[in-house]
Amino acid sequence: MKNIITALAVIAASALALSADNFKILYLTTPDIVIGGKTYKVGDVFAGDAPIKWSAPRQAMKVLNTTTKKQSLVVAEKYSGTKSADMNSYFIQSKQLSTRQGEIINTMELGIVLGEQHYLLDSIAVKTSLPVDDAHFFFASYGYNGETINKKLNCTDGTLIFDRSLYSIDGKAIEPFDITLSVWYMDRTAGNRTLVTDKMTVLPIK
Repeated sequence: MKNIITALAVIAASALALSADNFKILYLTTPDIVIGGKTYKVGDVFAGDAPIKWSAPRQAMKVLNTTTKKQSLVVAEKYSGTKSADMNSYFIQSKQLSTRQGEIINTMELGIVLGEQHYLLDSIAVKTSLPVDDAHFFFASYGYNGETINKKLNCTDGTLIFDRSLYSIDGKAIEPFDITLSVWYMDRTAGNRTLVTDKMTVLPIK
């Protein structure tokens, strides 16, 4: 019973700490957004306990937690899926404030992380300790107009990056659309490639 009470106290303290957080809007897919009955635009700061009124499923905003200085992309359909009352409760329920913490040490772990829905604004970044050099690298593939498009992925300082270069074919940009990626890890030294996941869904924010 004592352990349960302690755990509840910790949760309550965490919730109380979050209730004091404010968020600055860094980016909006629409000219403005209604939060707590007021209209906000890029650059404005709103309270984390104020209810958000979304206008479309893919409406999105990038916010900065003014306390922790962490940035997060929040999308209406994902926010609504958690049945959140406000930004603070959204982060509590989704169990993440921004990107995942810690490095991923093998392709199985990476496959679990990537094999989900990911919203793409600027880039999707995932930390990994898997070696990346001329002989070891990641690439992704997807179908487009009946063809298979292969894209070598950037990995800088142990961070694997998925960005809008996915939507460039032979140097020409195409209109971004929802895609399901197969992600591979190539080891030229051993002469093999490993499928990390074939279930990574990328949903571009326009």
